[in-house]
Order: sequence, then structure tokens, then C-alpha cells
Amino acid sequence: MNARAGLPRRAWVVAHRGASHDRPENTLAAFDEALEQGCDAIELDLRVSADGVPMVFHDDNLDRAGRPGRRLEELTAAEIRRLDAGASFHSRFRGEPVPALGQVLE
Repeated sequence: MNARAGLPRRAWVVAHRGASHDRPENTLAAFDEALEQGCDAIELDLRVSADGVPMVFHDDNLDRAGRPGRRLEELTAAEIRRLDAGASFHSRFRGEPVPALGQVLE
């Protein structure tokens, strides 16, 4: 520890949207991979569903989740969870859901 500042001597590794280079960003797969790679913290993006549930998603539209022209805020959390957050990244992640904040914190 740096006694003067009370901070660690090394820089923290923060995974931007999880391990977004290796997994679809802002998904449980990306966050799990970031932790496996030894990151100190993860950064994520939040948007609120039509029924008031904080959902982990970056874009203001759902184009990359298979709903072109729609906004996350127009759908309920249940509808959002059925979207595919992984297919646009790579076919092996097809079916990766958009998580709610509560799922990520668990």
C-alpha cells in the first residue's frame, strides 16, 4: 500500500464492459471472463427497461441485439432478457442474454 495515499502501489485493471475483446460486451460471459483473467474491477453500462428494471446494455438502440429500430427503454425486462446479446459478436455466443443489473451483482 502507498501509506501516503492509502492506495495500492500498482494500477488497477478495470475490464471495460467486461472482457469485451474476448466475449460479447456487457454480458455475464464477458464479466466472468474478466474475472478469470484477473481484473480488479469491471465497468458496465446501464439502461432502464420500460418496467423500471436496470439492464446492462450500452447502445441506445437494440440493433446489435436483433431488434433494429427499437430502444431498450421500450421493452420490459422479460422481453429484453429474450434478446440475443451474443450473436453479433460471434456465432458461438448466440443466445447470450442481456443481463439485468441484479444478475451481474449476484
